[in-house]
Amino acid sequence: MKVARTSPDEVPPVGPYSQVARVELGDAALLFVSGQVAVDEKGEIVGAGDITAQATRVFENLKAVLASQGATLEDVLKLTTFLRDMGHRAALGEVRKRYFLGDPPASTAVEVSRLARDEWLIEVEAIAAVPAARSAG
Repeated sequence: MKVARTSPDEVPPVGPYSQVARVELGDAALLFVSGQVAVDEKGEIVGAGDITAQATRVFENLKAVLASQGATLEDVLKLTTFLRDMGHRAALGEVRKRYFLGDPPASTAVEVSRLARDEWLIEVEAIAAVPAARSAG
């Protein structure tokens, strides 16, 4: 089993971790994507106080991390969403509809009292499966 841990330049981590771990398993690879938050490529918050803007940035960051591995949102099997306020579920759902057009992935949403930074309203982690033939990066 081969494991590679990387962070694409477009979405650098905001701490000491890799953005994605890729596990090669024969004819497919599993991608374990770290929690994505609403930050730009410089680590600056996007959409402070605005769940729609933050969720949009989170899914754009997720797309970029997946693309660095030859994957797309269609390859996502499971999402875990951490929300500071479960009252934001409806707004989150509207944003998700723009990104997951077909059958949506398995999902869990959890309300949390805090995220790593107080200004973050949402964090989303993902597991995806991609044919091994698709090149990473």
